[in-house]
Amino acid sequence: MSAAVILSAAALAALPAAPAVHAADAAAPNSLTINSGTADGTRTAKINITYTCSNGSKALFQLNVRFSWGYPGAGASGPCDSASHTLDIPFTTTHNKVLKGDKATATVTLRRSQPQDQAGPLTVTKQITFE
Repeated sequence: MSAAVILSAAALAALPAAPAVHAADAAAPNSLTINSGTADGTRTAKINITYTCSNGSKALFQLNVRFSWGYPGAGASGPCDSASHTLDIPFTTTHNKVLKGDKATATVTLRRSQPQDQAGPLTVTKQITFE
């Protein structure tokens, strides 16, 4: 029985060492948070987000905002460099003004611009009261 343990230890020692993974090379997980909505009484308002995505391609965002009176949307992009970024995504409504105190449901989807980099889209939804 002890011979098997010695043999296993010897076999293990003969295996090549795994390559070292440096923190800068390791892919950071994607993250996405909807922070707030800002209105200035016009047909254009902003949704503020914070995101992180791993080194590589560009981050692409799709915003959909659901009001009781309409469903505006917008797109935006930002860097993917493993750092945390804050981004305002402006959108414009067709007819109605967005006022402070208006309530809506905001949905933001983060995708990567290079399909080979994608771990899949990340979608977050939040109830917003515009400030």
